[in-house]
Amino acid sequence: MKTDPNTPIAAFRMAKSAGEGVTVHVTCSDADVGPSTSGWHAIGQALELEPVPAAHALNADIYIELARALPPRPEAATRVSRDERGAVWRDPSGWWIERTAYAATLASTTPHATLAMTTAPAADEATYHWAHAFRDVLTLLLPRTGWMPLHAAALRAPPASTGPNALLLVGPSGCGKSTLTTGLMMRGWAGVSDDMLIVPPPATTSVHVRSLAQTIHVCTDVWDRLDLPASTSANLPRSLFGRFTEREKRPLGSHIRPRHQRPDAVPTMRRAAQAAPAALLLPTITDRKRSELVPCSATQALPELMAQGVPPALLPPDAARAQWDRMGHLLRQCTAYRLHAGRDLYHDPGHLTALLQTQTALA
Repeated sequence: MKTDPNTPIAAFRMAKSAGEGVTVHVTCSDADVGPSTSGWHAIGQALELEPVPAAHALNADIYIELARALPPRPEAATRVSRDERGAVWRDPSGWWIERTAYAATLASTTPHATLAMTTAPAADEATYHWAHAFRDVLTLLLPRTGWMPLHAAALRAPPASTGPNALLLVGPSGCGKSTLTTGLMMRGWAGVSDDMLIVPPPATTSVHVRSLAQTIHVCTDVWDRLDLPASTSANLPRSLFGRFTEREKRPLGSHIRPRHQRPDAVPTMRRAAQAAPAALLLPTITDRKRSELVPCSATQALPELMAQGVPPALLPPDAARAQWDRMGHLLRQCTAYRLHAGRDLYHDPGHLTALLQTQTALA
């Protein structure tokens, strides 16, 4: 696989609290491949990446090369993964990722990838397609630098809360993470993310999580059910990631006040850069009248937590072991629960606050 950088076109930095971080360099092997400068700025902003000068590609922690096409997949490669999105193949030199709209190759041990579109999106759609491909490849490369992606939501509790001071909601798409995140934020919780997190190497004895997606998105049926005003999403830039969800979603703005409440009744939406979770919830939507939090052991929760990380078959062995250790560390600092979400949370997802406080009082 080709790993030598060519023309630097963009670079981003993902900073740690300790002042260190991961630098992501994007290069181009062919002229006029990929988004424009403004397109890369939008992608970096949506992923909460800090732009840095692109001239230092040789010092990259992660290197992603854009190309018009990829070399043919070796005939001897073995398929290691297949789902509705596509397939992943492996041979000693690395991985071949074949998705509906793009393809990529990942080097066997180093954080290097080559990315190409397999379809020709319309000019006004190109940035969105590249953004999704870039995010997918980035999440596969990050574990090689010690940063672990996690498909989950995270929030920090209000100062006066008597329950856990930070919460992790872990589960597949459609289990209610965004809805519960919105409901808790309407009760004063500070949202880190509703969908995609990064678990950096712990700088202290606690494991923290931070966001890999700037905007929180809410399904339109939830928007109407919670009586959120249309002005909440007015004048916001077009979302790079909300438009590709299975159901249409709208991005939350700076206010999440229901239309029927006074302007001073609900504070401005609070955000947090990171959180150290103390509770981990595995939500499941049910038709029960009342929701229930049921404690579960770390042994029971670990497989479901790992299922929302990067599949081990797509990682070098050392990165796969590090991900396992990090997730285990995260579980050791959390109390785990299964959340059987009933109709009460359907109508008022913020009621989860009361459930958490009650469970904490009984513990």
